[in-house]
Amino acid sequence: MAEEKEALADSTPTTAPAPAPAPQEAPPTYESLNLTNPNNLGQDTWRRTGALAQQLISLPTGPTNGPTPSPFRPPASTQRGHTRSLSSSSTNSLKGKKSWFNFKSSASTQSGTPSVSSRTISEVRSTVCGLVRNLVVGPQEQLSSGSLSPAALGILQSCAEACATHSMSLSAILQEKFVESHSPLYWSIVKRPVKPYAKTTTRTENLLDREEVEEPEETDDSSDLLGALLSHAKPLEADTIAEMRLACLATSDQTTFQRLHLAIPEFSSIPGADQILLGAGHPADNITVEIGEGTEGAFAVNMQIPQFHKRMMISREIGLEFVARNRLWRFSFLITPDNAWYGPPPGSWCVSISLQEPSPPTWLDARLVLEDPVAGSGVPPGKVPTLLRLKSKQMMEAPRNGVPATQIVVALDENPAFASLQYSGSSYIPDDEKLTVKLEAKLRKPTQDID
Repeated sequence: MAEEKEALADSTPTTAPAPAPAPQEAPPTYESLNLTNPNNLGQDTWRRTGALAQQLISLPTGPTNGPTPSPFRPPASTQRGHTRSLSSSSTNSLKGKKSWFNFKSSASTQSGTPSVSSRTISEVRSTVCGLVRNLVVGPQEQLSSGSLSPAALGILQSCAEACATHSMSLSAILQEKFVESHSPLYWSIVKRPVKPYAKTTTRTENLLDREEVEEPEETDDSSDLLGALLSHAKPLEADTIAEMRLACLATSDQTTFQRLHLAIPEFSSIPGADQILLGAGHPADNITVEIGEGTEGAFAVNMQIPQFHKRMMISREIGLEFVARNRLWRFSFLITPDNAWYGPPPGSWCVSISLQEPSPPTWLDARLVLEDPVAGSGVPPGKVPTLLRLKSKQMMEAPRNGVPATQIVVALDENPAFASLQYSGSSYIPDDEKLTVKLEAKLRKPTQDID
């Protein structure tokens, strides 16, 4: 009998235990991408990030209609008899679309809708802030071209979807000052690439002894970082608008300043009456700044003012803002009010210029040139230009701590051609009712009058 058992044991085939399948690789975490370090955000990393932009922040949104597939469970470990399996919270995080971020929701509420825990909100916000910061830092190719790649736009869209899923405001996040004490909108203005300058084709000879000026070329800004952030940041708060004005002042960027005037109603100082006169798709005041050479801070400002006479008669002031020589200026056509303590008598048509906060003080020696609508832009050779002198009697200062700004106020009556602007049908206002003037200035102590 023992011999039969031994023979049976010898004839039974032995089979080695099958190896356990390797566990499925978990999605990478945000920290493993090492995106928070700007030095690691090279061209290859940026492209890899863009390729996965569509699944960037695909977060679980709770139960869906229809049957739910069984969650994946890795086999239990066979090492020394220990059994390990995924917890219920981990398996729930794997349901639905695969995600880089396994944020967990708290238990369901009484209505059956899963509530989002404060920890999840904090994690989503931290991730969105990190991604937006990296967009602001940007790769070198983005900084040189000024436009965002499709991958970068996809990342921003994924952030918007994640915030919407968790009832968060991406607009509020973009206006928070979490990037070196400033908002992403501020840095998107400061870091805009310097645009090339081209020689101007028209210029006035021998005005303020100024050198030939240069004017920036116009480019398409619709796909840059500023435009992308603005599309998700509206409505803007008053503090954000003030910070964006400071960014334009820091870089002396009139092109962006004018662009924001057109894109953001709150950024503009156009009163309601003027908006009605100009219409819904109003042709706003067009202001361009030219920068001269030399050491005296020369610049020129070209201004085109639509519906000039109607706006003056109804609003009694047309205020224009522009950035030049790292200062924020306000130039106005105005009718002196009855309670004015400065300048010409009440009811006088005047021009004024002043600094806006927080511009540094300066002297100003300037003159206003009235363009001849028949001759077009510029002054024809051999013709004496129509000028109105604007010069500061003391150092100009911006308003601070309740102290009003130093203003230069000059009545139009000092030159008959300028005085004619107060009458309808003036020969200096063409049929389209758009007045064209040019301010030419130097930041110097005024010299003697020049004929």
